[in-house]
Amino acid sequence: MTDDAKPNAEATSAPGASADFLAGGGEMGERIRLFDWRKTALGAPERWPQSLKTTVRLLLSSGHPMLIWWGEDLIQFYNDAYLQSLGPERHPSALGDRGRDCWVKIWDIIGPQIDQVMSGRGATWHENQLVPITRHGQREDVWWTYSYSPIDEPTAPAGVGGVLVVCTETTQQVLGRRRAVQEREDFARLFDQSPTFMATLIGPEHRFDLVNPSYRQLIGNREVLGKTLADALPDAVAQGYLDLLDEVYRSGVAHRAIGSKYVFQADPTAPPTERFIDFVYQPITDEEGAVTGIFVEGADVTERTKIEAELREEEARFRTLADNIPTLCWMAEPDGDIFWYNSQWYEYTGMSAEDQLGWGWASVHDPEVLPAVAARWQDSLDRGEPFEMTFPLRRADGVFRPFLTRVVPLRGADGGIVRWFGTNTDVSEQQRHEQRLRMMVNELNHRVKNTLATVQSVVELTLRQGKADAALQRDLTSRLFALSRAHDVLTQEHWQGADLRQIVAQAIKPYETSDHPRRFLVEGPELLLPSRTAIAVALALHELMTNALKYGALSALEGQVSVTWSVGGPAAKRDLILVWRESGGPPVTPPTRTGFGRRLLERGLASELDGQVVNAFLPEGLVCTITAKIEVAGGEQPADEIWRG
Repeated sequence: MTDDAKPNAEATSAPGASADFLAGGGEMGERIRLFDWRKTALGAPERWPQSLKTTVRLLLSSGHPMLIWWGEDLIQFYNDAYLQSLGPERHPSALGDRGRDCWVKIWDIIGPQIDQVMSGRGATWHENQLVPITRHGQREDVWWTYSYSPIDEPTAPAGVGGVLVVCTETTQQVLGRRRAVQEREDFARLFDQSPTFMATLIGPEHRFDLVNPSYRQLIGNREVLGKTLADALPDAVAQGYLDLLDEVYRSGVAHRAIGSKYVFQADPTAPPTERFIDFVYQPITDEEGAVTGIFVEGADVTERTKIEAELREEEARFRTLADNIPTLCWMAEPDGDIFWYNSQWYEYTGMSAEDQLGWGWASVHDPEVLPAVAARWQDSLDRGEPFEMTFPLRRADGVFRPFLTRVVPLRGADGGIVRWFGTNTDVSEQQRHEQRLRMMVNELNHRVKNTLATVQSVVELTLRQGKADAALQRDLTSRLFALSRAHDVLTQEHWQGADLRQIVAQAIKPYETSDHPRRFLVEGPELLLPSRTAIAVALALHELMTNALKYGALSALEGQVSVTWSVGGPAAKRDLILVWRESGGPPVTPPTRTGFGRRLLERGLASELDGQVVNAFLPEGLVCTITAKIEVAGGEQPADEIWRG
C-alpha cells in the first residue's frame, strides 16, 4: 500500500544493537538488526516492551505479508513478504519511518482505521479493498484483503501499543473476477442477441438453465426456465429429442442434425406448427471431464427447407419435361464445361455420361466441321453472347444428321453468367421439306413463265395476222414482260409475298441509263406485299413508266421520277399509300380522253388493290397516288433514300 514516496535516508546500525528475538527474518531481519533504533522513540531493541518483541518475532518468522505500526508515532516494521508490495519508492526507507509520513497520499483511507484500533475500539477487516499505491514509477490501483489488529500493551494508552497488519494483495484475483463477470455479461448479451437459438440444460434430467429469445420463439414462447425438458416440452419428448439428449449426456459425444422436423402446439387450441431445424447438442463438462449439462445451439431453417423442397420439385418437373421432348438438351458451367444432358442426348448419340461430360461432346461432331463449331462456341463463351449454328451430329449408328443448335446464357442477380442452356434440334426433315419446296416453286415458276411465253407468242402471232397496230403489240408485250418480272420476285420469296422495294427496282431497271444518273428516287419502309397486291402494283408501275417515257418526265433528258410509299392504319389491315411523282418533263395538260392504260390503272387495278388510283395532272408533272388495303406480310424499317442513275 503506498502513496507518493517520501525520501528517507537508509538507517545506519548502532554498534552492538542486537537481540536474540531479532534473529533470522531474511533481508528485513538483517535490516532491522542493523537499524539504529536508539534514534527513535523506541530506543534499543533490548529495552522494547515484551509485546512488541513478541510481535516483531512473529513478523520475522512468518511468510505472510505483515507490517507493524508501534507507538504514538506509528513506527513501522515489515517483513520480506510485505516488501514485495512496496516497490523501490518505499523500500527500504519505510523501515523505522513514521506511518503518517510514509503513507501521506492514502492516509485518508487508512488513518481512520488505525485510529479505531489504537483507541481500543477493536480490530478491522477489509476484503478486496482498493488502496492505490505508487510503485515502480507509476500509480497503480491495488486491491488488498487485510486486517488491523491491536497489539496489547498495558502501559500504553487504551491498552494498545500498536497495530499488526496482516495483508494479502488481491489485485489479480479482483481483476480476474471482474474479467469473468464481464465475460459472462458479454456472453449473456451475445446469447440473447444471437440470431441462432441457444439453451443450456443442466443435469441428467435436462433442466433448462438458460434460453435466449430465438429459442423461446422456436418453441412458441412457452415458459421453460427451471423446468425439465420432459415437463416443459412434451412434444419434443414424443418426437425423440429427449432420447437424443439422454444419449449425449451418457456418452459425452455431441449430436448434430440437419433439417430435423419439429412439430409443436403453443397451446392446446392452436393448430400444429411445423418447423425444420439444424442443431447441435454439445455436452458441457467439468474439470474432470464429467458431463454436467448440454448446450443446445441451432438455426430455424424452415424457409430454406421449403425452398429446397420446391427446388427439388421444380428440378424433377424440369427433368421430366427435358427427358420427354424430342430435342437434345444440355447445360454447361460458365466456362463451357457441360455437366448435364437429357436422356434424348444419350439415346441419340449412344454415348455414356462419362464420355460426354466436359468437352466430350466433340466426339460426336463431324471432324471437318468441328473446328468451326469450337471456334464459334469459344467466341460465345468469351463474349457472353448467345450461340446459334447448324451442324451435323453423329447418331449412334454412325449416321450424321443436321441439328440447329441454340445456346443462351443464364445470368444471376449480379448479371454474371451462372450457366449455359443449350438445345440441339434435328432439322433434317425441315431441310428436306425446304428443298422439295424450292424445287416445286422453281418448277411452278418455270411452267408459269413458259405459259406466259406461250401466251405472248400466241398474242403476237394473232396481232400480226390481224394486222393490229404496232403500238398495241408493243404495249401488250411489255405488259406481259412486267407480269413475268413480278413473278420472278414472288418466286424468290416462295410465293409468300414480295418486297415492294424489289418490285419498284424491277420496274425501273429496264429504263436505267448511265448517261442520265439520279433520274429515279425511291424512298419508303421495308414492306413485304401479298402476292396478289405485288402483281397489281407491278402492273401499275409498268403503266406509269410507259406513260412517263411517252409523254411525261422520262421523255425529257432532265426529267425525274420519285416513287415513295408509307403504311398506316391498324396492324391487321393496313393502308399502303404509294405516290408516283414526275418532274422536269414537258408541261402537263389533262388528257381529253381516257386511254387503255389509264383505265387499267384507275378501274381495273384499283379494284384489284381494294383501293383507288388518283391521277393529278399538274403543270410540273403527273402525280399518281395509289392506295391499297393490304395484309402486311413483313415488318417495317426506317425509311431510307436510294438514287438510281
